[in-house]
Amino acid sequence: MSQVSQDIILGDGQFFMQNPVDYGKFMVVSIGCGLNPKEKYSAKDAAKWGILNWIVKDGTAPTVDMFNAASADMVDLHLSVLFGALRSSHRYLRIQYDQLSGSAGSIDDCSKENMDRLVEIGNELLRKNVSRVDLETGRNVEMPGEGTKSEQLAKFARQLSAERSRRKSMLQIN
Repeated sequence: MSQVSQDIILGDGQFFMQNPVDYGKFMVVSIGCGLNPKEKYSAKDAAKWGILNWIVKDGTAPTVDMFNAASADMVDLHLSVLFGALRSSHRYLRIQYDQLSGSAGSIDDCSKENMDRLVEIGNELLRKNVSRVDLETGRNVEMPGEGTKSEQLAKFARQLSAERSRRKSMLQIN
């Protein structure tokens, strides 16, 4: 969103007259890379770790896991607050699978079986209902009446296609 606002301010010809901070007109699809819910660490246990356990602990990488989870949560939280404040929550869609397990959560298993499993997970995720982060609890909650993630993506695609057609026709008029 910052890059698009900067392009508008600098007068990039791809953008019609827009207010660079009119985020209510933006549509954002945020796609995460998935999280493993089993990779949770307690502060009580972590307080006893030596420096090496912060790097590798029981086959996991705690520091990397924590940064990845924090980054994903902060992006979702920030955009949820921003779009919520603008009364435009319907223009933000977060797609994140937080139940990865086994080799599906591994970045170095590119076997046919694992790739097929990831496709299965993606299709399963698209069939789930749209959810958003509850700003008070930090948990994702389903949004009644907004349909599945697949339906929401199709809706966004139709809106973007209509906008592209509108812009092309505006260019032909001028």
